[in-house]
Amino acid sequence: MRPIKTGASYQAEVWAKPADLASALGNTGVDVISSPATIGYLETACHGVIDKYFEGGEVSVGVGFNFRHLAAAHLDAPLQVSAELIAQDEKSFTFQVEARQGDRVIMTGQHERAIVNLGRFLKKTSE
Repeated sequence: MRPIKTGASYQAEVWAKPADLASALGNTGVDVISSPATIGYLETACHGVIDKYFEGGEVSVGVGFNFRHLAAAHLDAPLQVSAELIAQDEKSFTFQVEARQGDRVIMTGQHERAIVNLGRFLKKTSE
């Protein structure tokens, strides 16, 4: 992994899909964007902070999650997702994350990702 400075950040606008609704995951009638989908979008934002610093064969995987889902989000407007690198060590990166829809904070928290060698990682998953 090439060096990256704490404070590096990434922002994106994403449009959720019907498959992202809580009702699509079995929570009948709850037609709002699910927690798992929102977390996935936040993980992608974290990955966006660091992916350009990977070296041959490196990828990142989520290893720590601490989120608060504060408000419902709907399909009729995009989510703004952001991630800022707030701490790091040799193989671990911690991010402050936030998902918003308009002026409302939908989800906030921290996410930790680890850098792994993809080949070794996939080999371990098949053992």
